[in-house]
Amino acid sequence: MSSQYRQPLDWNEQVVLQSRHSLDRLYNALRGRKINEEGQVSEPLKVALEDDLNTPLAISVLHELATNLHKASSEKEKNQLASILKVSGAWLGLLQQEAESWFKGETGIDEATILTLIETRTRAREQKNFAEADRVRDELLKAGILLEDGPQGTIWRQQ
Repeated sequence: MSSQYRQPLDWNEQVVLQSRHSLDRLYNALRGRKINEEGQVSEPLKVALEDDLNTPLAISVLHELATNLHKASSEKEKNQLASILKVSGAWLGLLQQEAESWFKGETGIDEATILTLIETRTRAREQKNFAEADRVRDELLKAGILLEDGPQGTIWRQQ
């Protein structure tokens, strides 16, 4: 979808990684938002699709929505933009999963174990046992789990 349908598609590992990164960014914008899936579709997205199915432009509209969502000042505005992003993505067959499901994917390690290890790491950090905290983080990283520390605590996603 990052290429116009009439153009040849350069398919390689870098394109796949770039596409994954692009979807990660969009799903990250949706993370933790209250979404109305009956909401409206972005008008610029409709215009892009009506312009000879200009999917590269449509994808850029989704990224602009994500940028505006991150810059929004109120929770209400963020949730409205998230709803528009989710519904607009659906028009392209994208963003069909819940954000948390997207990030967690198939890890090969059950979620209860991951949450227990995160709790162990959190306690180690509180006790200033940074060697243990780093060991747990590295153990999860080897299993393909990336930790993200934020104001509301630690969340995880598949690497």
